[in-house]
Amino acid sequence: MAFSRIGIIGIGLIGGSVARAARAADPAVSIVGLDVDDVAVAAVAAGVIDRAVDLDTLAQCDLIVLAAPVSANLAWMDRLAARGTSAVVTDVGGTKRQMNAKATELAERLRFVGGHPMAGSERSGFQASDAALFRDRKWFVVPPPRMHDHVVTQLQSWIGAFGAQPTVVDAETHDRVMAAVSALPQVVVSALMAVVGERVDVEGLAMSGPGLRDTTRLAGSAATWMTDGLAHNSREVADAIDALITELRAVRDQLGTPERVASLFARAQAWRRALLNSSR
Repeated sequence: MAFSRIGIIGIGLIGGSVARAARAADPAVSIVGLDVDDVAVAAVAAGVIDRAVDLDTLAQCDLIVLAAPVSANLAWMDRLAARGTSAVVTDVGGTKRQMNAKATELAERLRFVGGHPMAGSERSGFQASDAALFRDRKWFVVPPPRMHDHVVTQLQSWIGAFGAQPTVVDAETHDRVMAAVSALPQVVVSALMAVVGERVDVEGLAMSGPGLRDTTRLAGSAATWMTDGLAHNSREVADAIDALITELRAVRDQLGTPERVASLFARAQAWRRALLNSSR
């Protein structure tokens, strides 16, 4: 693999899956982790990391993966820069503008290249981690300005060893698109599930068919990661929510006009086909 000593901060669903995938790709790799005691102990017991360490020890790795929420990752970047680490540092968070702004601020003291695997689960925590989580999934690589190409290439090679598809993109494009394709669906599905549940209660939910269950899968997601991500991409997410509200209001006001409702369904079907074709 591209790195022989890997440190992971945050050994939950994504961080734990990174550790498992790295171990599967190279059984000889050294992996250390930093998390709250019970999580770190569980990861060591499962053989996913070799040992739990403090920040000073973790700073000696070749690669450090920040797998905490965005707010925490920004603080970890400051701490790592203060330790004078020579490691390549990456993250797995869903927003990138603030991360790259921090990377630019610390450019003389920290080699940071942002990352975002398009993989997850409605389950959370280390126990849900899976070595195959990233297989055949896009993993966005978001270098800050003036990052050396060989560092980006090295990180791409490491990601590719997991069966993922490393894809370089700029931070502005990443955050604008993620607001629409990731954050908006999560907010909409969570709001939908809350409204439906509060309108019909448990007895009404028992009368639903599989459509509601399939549509609301994301409503089972833990709040911590998504709420932090929404806060760090609030402008783009707000614009996406406004566009959806405009669409819903138009449909609400024309429910008695079949042609208007049919037009929405036709547009949606066309974009759904485009979505399925793009993932082939």
